[in-house]
Amino acid sequence: MTSATRIGALGMMVVCLAACQNSAQVVDGYKILQSVVESKGVTKLSCGAKLGCDFERIDDVAVIDEETKRPTATAIEQGLVRIEGSVFSPTHEYALSITEGDHEIAVRFYPVSVERAERFHLIHNFQANHRYQLQMYRQRDEVGQSLLSVAAPGKLCVDLQQDEIAIRRFCRSYDVLTGLGEFVEQGI
Repeated sequence: MTSATRIGALGMMVVCLAACQNSAQVVDGYKILQSVVESKGVTKLSCGAKLGCDFERIDDVAVIDEETKRPTATAIEQGLVRIEGSVFSPTHEYALSITEGDHEIAVRFYPVSVERAERFHLIHNFQANHRYQLQMYRQRDEVGQSLLSVAAPGKLCVDLQQDEIAIRRFCRSYDVLTGLGEFVEQGI
């Protein structure tokens, strides 16, 4: 077998693999679109960060698998997963359809790299017929900045928005020694 034939075969394998991954996304999208959710008492929750986000779980139900980045069968069957964007787009995001009431939501945000997730947990009493969004961003303090303080990353914050109005804010300061910190609710 010549090197040109090997390269051609490798190229065909890559194309087939990409087609399989896209077809899996389309099949997932079709299942999501077919899942039935009653509209009374249901609200929508989406999320956003620089490089995306995944809903890890709602209450005790796993939503998006961390390895495959695909919705779990249980989440689809329960009608929890919704698609933001086109089913055929590889960059579409997932949203949640949840009933009103108290829910614990676990989210993986990707603010810098898709290899490093920032995990965020929220307990909130969601109200029906509203649109909610969790939005992650860096907050910079503008007063009294020395060269050293400008070099350190700003606070990492998550806003919970209801109908595009921030109703809760959680921020985590950067700890120079450990690089870690806890999200603490801030006043808005």
